[in-house]
Amino acid sequence: MPRILQRLSSALLAALLVGSCAQWGKPEVANGRWIRFDAVAQRYSIDAQQVPRGALFDELKSVAGADVRPQPEREAVVTVQGRDLDLDALVALLMPPGTRPTIRPGEREVAAVATETARPKRGEPLRPAAGAVAKPSAEVDVTPEIRRTGTIKAAADLPYAPREVSGRATKPQAAVLLRTADTQEPKKPLVARVPRSSVRVQLQFEEGVPPRVVDARAIEGRAPPQRFVTGSYLYALTAADGRVLEAGTFQDPLVEHSYLPEGQHSVGRAKSGVVGISIARENLNGAVLRVVDVSALAMPRELDERTVRLALERGKSALQLEAAVVLRRLDQEAK
Repeated sequence: MPRILQRLSSALLAALLVGSCAQWGKPEVANGRWIRFDAVAQRYSIDAQQVPRGALFDELKSVAGADVRPQPEREAVVTVQGRDLDLDALVALLMPPGTRPTIRPGEREVAAVATETARPKRGEPLRPAAGAVAKPSAEVDVTPEIRRTGTIKAAADLPYAPREVSGRATKPQAAVLLRTADTQEPKKPLVARVPRSSVRVQLQFEEGVPPRVVDARAIEGRAPPQRFVTGSYLYALTAADGRVLEAGTFQDPLVEHSYLPEGQHSVGRAKSGVVGISIARENLNGAVLRVVDVSALAMPRELDERTVRLALERGKSALQLEAAVVLRRLDQEAK
């Protein structure tokens, strides 16, 4: 009896092994209700009659592991049939016309098939020609021996001795060059290239009050003389003997102009304003600074000594100041 059981067990084990081998030999096929996927051929088949589109997308994800986005009109009922399709063609059948989907393939294993280039070539074995000598391996040293022939230059018996090089086309030696880094001389201040030969005087104007000096500073350079009439106020620096040393014009600092977006222009008056004039410092000694309002006079285009004198006589006087006041203010600013 035990012998019979042993034979039955052996037969049953053999049958199971044969069945499993037969199952392993078959290509992997994933089946769904409507979609069929052949892993070896990497092809899809579909046969769906009046099935919601969303159900087909869900089955494609479960069968092939592919996720498709977007999935429009999932509740729409469709009829799709096809065989020997790749993934892109299958998704195109499921999508509505004009839709551009994005496919994320799953991690299904793809059967590896050797290409023609990867297969070994077949042919007659290599037969070396008669008398051929095999190449030596890399471990054998085949470097030819170097033989010295001819006359070899002998080494110098005496060491190299530097010699002095001089002449018109030679550079001076490093020892005789000027070395500025080791000098201990004190630094010299830079020379002012442009002297402060002008004084900038700022005058503050207020309605109904004579203008007054609020600032005086020395500036670099010399202001050019004014030739043209540019404003309704004239200033002049006159010497003790009556000579006109400097003269110029400037706009009324209390006048305010405004322009509206519609293009309208209006003029107003400010409560106070500041204007600056430049005067040569050398002309301030013993001189008088005068400012007159010439808005009521018919002024020519250019200034000359005669025009300045007529303006000082006929214009409305606004300020007459000794230049010494400007010099004192200048000294205070310098301190």
